[in-house]
Order: sequence, then C-alpha cells, then structure tokens
Amino acid sequence: MKYLEYEIDSQIYTSPIIETYFNNKKWGFFDIETTGLNHSRDRIILVGILVYENNRGILKQFLAESLKEEELVLEKLVKEIENLDIIVSFNGKSFDANFIDKRYKEAIEWPYHLDLYTIVKKFSPLSKKLKNLKQKTVEEYMGINNTRLDEISGKESIELYFNYIEDDDLDAMKKVLLHNEDDVKQLFKLLSVISKTDFKKALFSDGFPIYANKDLVLVTKDIKIDDKYIYINGRQKKEAISMVSFGDSETLTQYRFDKELKKFEIKIPISKTGDISILNLSNTGVDISKLSNYTNVKEEFMVLKIGNNIQYDGILYFVKLLIERIVQK
Repeated sequence: MKYLEYEIDSQIYTSPIIETYFNNKKWGFFDIETTGLNHSRDRIILVGILVYENNRGILKQFLAESLKEEELVLEKLVKEIENLDIIVSFNGKSFDANFIDKRYKEAIEWPYHLDLYTIVKKFSPLSKKLKNLKQKTVEEYMGINNTRLDEISGKESIELYFNYIEDDDLDAMKKVLLHNEDDVKQLFKLLSVISKTDFKKALFSDGFPIYANKDLVLVTKDIKIDDKYIYINGRQKKEAISMVSFGDSETLTQYRFDKELKKFEIKIPISKTGDISILNLSNTGVDISKLSNYTNVKEEFMVLKIGNNIQYDGILYFVKLLIERIVQK
C-alpha cells in the first residue's frame, strides 16, 4: 500500500451557524475511488481524506498497489474516520459510506456525516438552477473550479489504475492520485455551498450533533411538533448512557436514554393559541438568558411554529442547550 500526506494551506469555511454547532471540532473530507459501482464484486482502490483540526489541514491518501490490498486501505481509512467529530462528503451517504460499510469486515462507528449533495438537493434551489448536481457543476457555480488540475473522469481513473498495477505505469498512478486529491481538496472548499442552502432547516430535518463531552455525542434524528408536545428523538454515539425521567417539580421534560439501543427520546408539553405553538421555557430547565437574542423568544416563552412555519433557528439552539443540560445533570 502506498501512503501519501500533504499539508493544505487553506482555512475552513465558517459562518455563525458553523461556529455554533461545529466549532473546534475535528473535520474529515473524504472521497473514494473504486473499480466500479457494484460493492459485491468491485474494490476500493484509493481513498483520500483531508483531516482538519486546530486550523491545520492534512490530506492523506491510501492507494492499494494491488486489488488484494483493499482491506489494508480500509483499515487505515476507518482508523481516521473513527477519530473524527464530523465527516463531509458529496453524495457519500448513498455511495462512498455505503460502499465502505459493505466492503469492510466490521461495523464502523461513523461520526456525524454531512453530505453536501443531500443538503444542496433537498434544501436549496440549485437543483432547479443548475443542469445537474454533479460535484464539478456545483464547484463551477460556486466559482471554485479554477484550481482543479486533473483532467480525467472517474471511468478513466479506473483504466489508469489497472495500467499502473499491471504495467507499473507510474505516470498513470500520478494521474489517479491527482484525480482523487483534487476531488478532496475541492470538497473542502465546497463546504461554502451551505451558504446557498437553508442550512438551519437541513439540521432540523436531517439531524445535527450535540457534543455533550469527549465520550458522548448525541445526534438528533427527528424533531416533531404537534398540538400538545415537541418530540426530539435521536441516536447516541461513542459511550452511550441510560437514564429516564417522567418529569419532576422543576421541569415537565420527559426523556429516556437507552444505552443498549443507543437511542434517546425527549417529550415536552407545549401550548397552542390559534395557529401559534408555544413552549414555556421555564418548564425545561434551560438557561433562558442564552436564548434571549432569538426573535422567537420573549421572556420565558418560545414560539415554535406559526401555522406551518417552523422557527428553526431558536429551536435548534434550544435543543442543543436542553440535551447538554440533561446529560450533564
């Protein structure tokens, strides 16, 4: 197996919402190269992962020098993945991560997965504006495609890889590595595309992580609001915990955290006036002063929904504060 490492002289994209929910975390931006699309018969031949932490980015590439080295490549990649707080891909949930899960010998403890393709497709108007949502097309729209150096397609990358392992064609190897390197570097820059999306709605709908401590990460799965309750359900990662509350004299918040199933469920009563759904924050135990800057909060009350319009911003931060309070009790 060939291993290459490069330092990246670029700063990660940031914004107020990134700083609120992902500040000071260890990021990974990854892409894989395979011999085809069928995980049953095709192999992973090259992986690239850009690890970003403490304002420093390192791009690592693991290249199989024969098809038999796939397992070794995956072992190295999984070790990197399981040390991350966040992993970023472009269509990685349906392809890259799924392919890795099928090919690797053990279950993988994936960190929070931010798939930019999914975010763009579901929570932005770009699918109607652009001819397609391929990574290079979105790069062009964002004005960042001028730094690409590789000129080959994924299909050509496969042909060149076999030229390398069968004929020891070093020029072919360099082209394959460059193709993967550019995809990962461009993915790193493409994080800025979230500025073109309704990212708050995306986090509300598809889930977001709460880093309770270094040993416990909770990821919301669904947040639902009906006429009587707000429900928050999700998964526990790393060192899961078990605890139950049916509400007490200080809070009406009910919850169940299950260590074995690695799940959690939270239910809080709300009230409704006309078409406005309201949460009494004094029933939750959170520090209300930390929510005072949100426009949907007045004194101890938070407006959750007006008609069908959900107030995503304030709700997200409330959920973060609530889960941190429960876990740290």
